[in-house]
Amino acid sequence: MMHYIRLLAVILLFFTALQTQTNCFGKNKNPAGVKIGVGKMEGHTTYSIGGYVRVLDNGNIISGYVHDPLSRLEFSLNFDLAKIGLEYQTPSNWSLLADYGFNIMERTEKMKDSDWGIDGDAPSTLSIYSESDSTINASILSFSALKKINPEDTLQFMIGANYLLEHFDYEVFNVSQYSPSGLPGYSFKYSGNALDYEVTYSIFSVEARIETNFDIMTFQFGYSYSLSANAEDRDNHILRSKVSTSKAKGTASNTLFLLELMISSQSSLLFEYQYRRIDLNGVQTQTTDGKWSADIDNRIYSDQKSTSISYKFRF
Repeated sequence: MMHYIRLLAVILLFFTALQTQTNCFGKNKNPAGVKIGVGKMEGHTTYSIGGYVRVLDNGNIISGYVHDPLSRLEFSLNFDLAKIGLEYQTPSNWSLLADYGFNIMERTEKMKDSDWGIDGDAPSTLSIYSESDSTINASILSFSALKKINPEDTLQFMIGANYLLEHFDYEVFNVSQYSPSGLPGYSFKYSGNALDYEVTYSIFSVEARIETNFDIMTFQFGYSYSLSANAEDRDNHILRSKVSTSKAKGTASNTLFLLELMISSQSSLLFEYQYRRIDLNGVQTQTTDGKWSADIDNRIYSDQKSTSISYKFRF
């Protein structure tokens, strides 16, 4: 992480050198800005199944209810990221923001797979547990449009909308599995690619922010909430020739803290923290050897914490 902070510092010094004739800390009237930065994300994206189920059994479809959760897979979201962004302030006091982030430096994390109530165990008993190595390719795209209600005041209120698109693509390998309840036949280790998983979150939110300005510092607190959050995922269990896909809908929220420190009238440093919570429900469709085998209720949920430091140049 320090490597990227040093790289950002070099970029910062370069741009600052280009503006040595600029009146430092003067009031900025440039409507457009570009940002570049580095950061870190922590958290997980998880899906679990259980509840109402339809299963193909000897050519017949059997339906009913099973305990929930029956199974849960938790994928790590711990990675370093690079960020770029654009913003534009309109004459009518609208702020238009676009940000894109992606993971850098491949890192191996653990994927955790848990199953309850298997082969006669009680529904609350953890029957099978495994941990596997995993790598991720991540991309995060965000658009916001915010209207300043009282632009002349020290404490300003903004309201608008945000659209977020996240895509996480995992490769899972090197499985180590055992039975915590002592069931025979479930302990094994496997080296090689065992599972591929990808999930896409698409979230449209209402967003509000409070901003206060000082001589060389601006602070923002923001909160967004969505009743129309969506996700699609695909789990390819390579070892079992089983593919599971689902679509889920639900709610999402995001809390934002942002501190901007002016370097000159055209440049600044941004320190940002965000906490995002996503909770969705849907139905998972399972196919084995290319043929439908079951439908079962599922839940897709995610906790995400991200911190970043960025350099912004206005023009």
